[in-house]
Amino acid sequence: MLISDVWAALAETCEIELGAPRDGHPADVVLSGPDLPPTEYDIKTVEALSPSRVQRYVAPQATPRQLVLTRKATEKAVATAASAGISVLVVPEHGPARGTLIDVAGVEHHIHAEPTATATSLARARKRPGKEPWGVFALAVALMSDAAPRTQRALAEQLGLSQPRVSQALRAQLAPFVASRAAGWTVSEPVDLLGWLSSAYPRPSTEAGWLSLEDPVPATRAVARLLDEQGVRYAVTGQVAADEYAPWARPTRSTILVESLTDLSHAGCTPVPVQQATVVTAVAEDPNALLSGRDRAGVHLADPWRTWLRLTQDGDTAAADHLRDVLLRDRAVVA
Repeated sequence: MLISDVWAALAETCEIELGAPRDGHPADVVLSGPDLPPTEYDIKTVEALSPSRVQRYVAPQATPRQLVLTRKATEKAVATAASAGISVLVVPEHGPARGTLIDVAGVEHHIHAEPTATATSLARARKRPGKEPWGVFALAVALMSDAAPRTQRALAEQLGLSQPRVSQALRAQLAPFVASRAAGWTVSEPVDLLGWLSSAYPRPSTEAGWLSLEDPVPATRAVARLLDEQGVRYAVTGQVAADEYAPWARPTRSTILVESLTDLSHAGCTPVPVQQATVVTAVAEDPNALLSGRDRAGVHLADPWRTWLRLTQDGDTAAADHLRDVLLRDRAVVA
């Protein structure tokens, strides 16, 4: 399940409800249930937790309690954390969330929360058989990004692919959409290629939702500064990036591709389910997603066509159509 889905799983399986802390309290969330007294938690997220990393989450004060959400952790790491007064919930991509919640009185509560039906169906929808053809997607995006014909060798050098791999993709998966000219290969059916991309390009399977009191644009800048400070590679995509490339409407949500999940509480964000989030971080599975793009006003943006893909995946149809039309128009001028 997604890390943000853990709240729904706790509510459905364990009857543990998510609440907001009282004004002035430096906590991220309040959890309470039949056997769990209302307890304030400071949320930390990390991709993997080992016993040696537990110490960094020890807080000098007893409240709020520290709660680490992680994809992977050994039983020893969970036990080491509990002995230090730190709660841990392990949230794998598939299967139940498990771990220990330590309440306000220091009592341990062992958790086993099954994914909700919605989370399970979404996970199944994201799962695709076989290896994703990232090289083919990179080639398609590169061809859409520049209308000028290029040789197979030039495309291979640009994308870091072998020339035989480029040749295979052009003559197989991309054959209905491209043509060979005297100067090289170019897209002959851009609208059809975009249709294929939107149906074939996978949505990231690991996402986390955050709530910021800032508007999406300043919230994005705050998160970008934090990620830069922590040395985490990222690329802003979705509505905020689209607004930079082709202004359309005021963004209502920030979406950021990251190389690993990161605790955004120091950027003024509170963890929430993705459906309620104003900031969404998604682990980039596409190896090219964080390498392409451009910097604007100190923020790294995903490239325009991957930004368009994210808009289509999010159902932001109006913004996606506007960005597509602008990019196609600019492409036609270059051609």
